[in-house]
Amino acid sequence: MLETYAAYGFKDEKVKGYLGAYYAFGKSHPIRYPINRLKVWYQNDVKIPGQNLKFIQEDNFFLSFKRGVNNKMYYVKTAGIEYLKENYDGITYTFSAQNIRYAPAGALKFDYERQDGTFIQKEVITTELGASFRYAPNEQFYQGATYRTPILNKYPVFTVDYTAGVGNFLSSQYDYHRVTLKAEKTFYLSPIGWSIVVMEGGRVFGNVPYPLLVAHRANQTYAYQLESYNLMNFLEFVSDKYFAISAFHNFGGFFFNRIPLLRRPGNGAR
Repeated sequence: MLETYAAYGFKDEKVKGYLGAYYAFGKSHPIRYPINRLKVWYQNDVKIPGQNLKFIQEDNFFLSFKRGVNNKMYYVKTAGIEYLKENYDGITYTFSAQNIRYAPAGALKFDYERQDGTFIQKEVITTELGASFRYAPNEQFYQGATYRTPILNKYPVFTVDYTAGVGNFLSSQYDYHRVTLKAEKTFYLSPIGWSIVVMEGGRVFGNVPYPLLVAHRANQTYAYQLESYNLMNFLEFVSDKYFAISAFHNFGGFFFNRIPLLRRPGNGAR
């Protein structure tokens, strides 16, 4: 399967794009459960540090509309290869390798001071080897043609991600390690709805510039995003170690189903 998109920026006068190729092993499908595939891709685009998209495609036009000042971006060129395998027992593992080149855009600069004066660095280049393990027992979702929608259940989901930066390989400039641990679970609190709680922690080992640190998930769009700091601006905070808790609660009609005119036949209220 081939996947691609292209875009043109009228202000920076640059062409952006993506090209990916998928190969599914055996009788599996490249994007349908259970996935057993190899993916090779190249992407040349603008990235906003701290913008982490969960259920929205990167080429979504509406992401162009932001609140406040949004002038901190990277030009990113990424070439990568990835193997992903899903199993019926809920275990998923991924192995990847990618070479990433960051160049400053907008108000960002890659400047640092040396004894002989200021040195302007044009790019941050890294080669990363990654491995990911995910355990989601009894996971359920609606499978669409190109995406899947998760169905809430009572079982927890655990994810472990490890990334190693390999210096002096394909022009890579840094050696480092990045580890992320994540656990999420839905709690049913009848009759007042349900809660989704996510705990996440991570650390970066090694001396790296800020593009390779953890840029915490911010949101300057006009829509609420799960697991993001929706009142924080992009690149407002970066860190080499962190721990975060995110909680989302849905009352499931506990209030609105008791208001006249809102509680009427056909709206699903009981």
